Amino acid sequence: MTSPNQPQIAAVQSLVIEATKFLQAGAVQQAFDTTLRAKSLRTPVINLDLIRSACFINMGRLHEALESLREELRHFPSNLDAQRLLDQLGAEMGRPQATDSLQDPDFSQLLEVIRPYTMLSVDRLHSLFSHARRICLENIPGNFVECGVAAGGSSALLAYVIRRYSRAPRVLWCFDSFSGMPPAGEHDKHDGVPADLTGWGEGTCSAPRESLEAICAKLGVSEIIRPVEGFFESTLPARKDWVGTIALLHMDGDWYSSTASILENLYDRVVDRGIIQIDDYGHWEGCRKACNDFFAKRGLSPQLSQIDSTGTWFEKPDRRPVNPAIAPGLVEAFNQHDVSRFGIESQMSENERFQLFSLLACELQTAPGQRDIAFVEVGSYAGASFLQSYIALRSHGLPVAATSVEPAGQSQFYQVLRELGPDARHLKMNSDVAAPILAAEFKQQGRLADAIFIDGDHSYSGVKRDLELYFPLIRAGGLLIVHDYLPPLTPENSEYILFHHGGSEPGIRQACDEFFAAAPALSLRLPLLKPTDPTQTQAWLPIIPGVFSTVRAWRKL
Repeated sequence: MTSPNQPQIAAVQSLVIEATKFLQAGAVQQAFDTTLRAKSLRTPVINLDLIRSACFINMGRLHEALESLREELRHFPSNLDAQRLLDQLGAEMGRPQATDSLQDPDFSQLLEVIRPYTMLSVDRLHSLFSHARRICLENIPGNFVECGVAAGGSSALLAYVIRRYSRAPRVLWCFDSFSGMPPAGEHDKHDGVPADLTGWGEGTCSAPRESLEAICAKLGVSEIIRPVEGFFESTLPARKDWVGTIALLHMDGDWYSSTASILENLYDRVVDRGIIQIDDYGHWEGCRKACNDFFAKRGLSPQLSQIDSTGTWFEKPDRRPVNPAIAPGLVEAFNQHDVSRFGIESQMSENERFQLFSLLACELQTAPGQRDIAFVEVGSYAGASFLQSYIALRSHGLPVAATSVEPAGQSQFYQVLRELGPDARHLKMNSDVAAPILAAEFKQQGRLADAIFIDGDHSYSGVKRDLELYFPLIRAGGLLIVHDYLPPLTPENSEYILFHHGGSEPGIRQACDEFFAAAPALSLRLPLLKPTDPTQTQAWLPIIPGVFSTVRAWRKL
């Protein structure tokens, strides 16, 4: 947001003086209308929301007066008159009535900290908390996104849940103008009253970005949030690929156009079993109409669950369709043996895990009388692909001799090794050191590997070296599989690819294309389990346009 110029500040100050005179004269409605004109100029000036709160008090709208005072103090924390009135009003109104939500001790403690930073009811906050916690505990993949942040209390709550409960990496994207509500439209009314006449129209619900940052710092979750400043119509189309896939979407856009923009840009990013909570469905007519129009256009009938008089939530009713070209039996086998079902964190997306599973379960051809299956993985990291490969290979009904070439490995990797027991071994060394050891062993055994999965050094030279060392170790008819094969950099995808790989372009595609242009191998076609799922590798990372999987495979001739 650009800084307001002095004439604009002077104009708002003049309106504050005018509203003060109206209020002193007992002309409350005129004072109120004048504050609304001042708010629409979107320029914070000291005492504007203090006068607005006084109008609300005279109208008997005490809760709204309280929120106006909080808005004043977010912009001008040293306004002692506003703080004294807030304390007095809060004491007169007393603590909010206890609800079942407050029986959750973790939530009730958190509420004490975030309460001054949010206008959401206790029940709506607890709904967010409960859904976010369940998503984390059930390991549903994807980031959290909040559209409409205001002072940042609900953002801090969601970030806290991620920090405390999430088993997988995820972040919270925070979209807001940080300058108050945009202009209302023709549909934006409450009980038939246009939004701007209710006292909560253009420029209201404002808080500086520093307010979000302050409460997140207080809870120690600053590194989890990703604030994006601006109106949804411009920020969401530009950032929708950056947010990755979404496990929880909190919609607090109020107006028809804002709500429609959220749904048009982000709904398709919400994962299967993802949660969408709508803050103003029961209050603002424009919000409700935008949702219902979107549902009708998509042919959706979500099961809306009411939270309180205004908030509602639903689980995304439609699922990403399964590829009809894939045999149902293979889909069922994968669903039963997907490592994510066992609480294993994977660096691969669902489509990629399926492709790895189907390659090793279906594309790998065993010979009559074959005694076991030899499998090598170069680069196991956390061990998820190693376990997924082992499970797929076991479907052949033969013993599996699995070798991981991994110089370090995360803690989960060692857990996988323990579970596989004598069927797996770990060569704790670099791939170039392990290759001659494996070559000597295979020569002694009079055999070669049935399949090798390369996911180690991603540099061009590293991949080229691994292909040259390990491809000769595969038997005729065996499989070589690689991960993170990405298209060439273009203006459309370069930022996303470089973000995935720490600012450097991975050399996998170039090395593979050069190597297999001359190597005796046949490239295999790998169907996607869910062709509309845009996730690549981990769900929290940005979506790379046009990429649905980074797994590639070749059969040695």
